[in-house]
Amino acid sequence: VDGKVLAFEMPAKWDKEPWVKHVLADGYLPQPKQPMGSGAPGTAVAFSPDANNQGKPTIVLSGDDGGVVDILTPASETTNDWKYTKKTIYTSTGTTQQGVRTVGRVLVADMDESGKPE
Repeated sequence: VDGKVLAFEMPAKWDKEPWVKHVLADGYLPQPKQPMGSGAPGTAVAFSPDANNQGKPTIVLSGDDGGVVDILTPASETTNDWKYTKKTIYTSTGTTQQGVRTVGRVLVADMDESGKPE
C-alpha cells in the first residue's frame, strides 16, 4: 500500500461528528520496495513561507525510506481546495545496510531571525 500525506478537517463537535479526511500527496514507497520493516513517507512539517503567516501552510516532508524530501505547496488559497503540488527537492543516493535510500527527519527554522523560514 502506498504511503500518503493526510489532512483531517476537525468538525465543530470534534468528539461527536466525523472528521473528513483529505489526501494531500501519495505514492510513497520504500526504495527499493521492501516486503517489511521499511516505511514511507516519514515526518511532515507544516510552515508558512510568509513572514506574516498568511494563507495555507506549505509542507516539507521526509520520504523516510522512500529516499526523498518533498515540498507540498497549496494549489490555491481557497479554503475548501485541498489540492497540493508535490515537488521533490532532494533524492538520496546512498543506501542503508537493508538496501533502502533513507532520508531522516526534516526541520524548518528561521535561521537569520528575519521572520521567515530558510
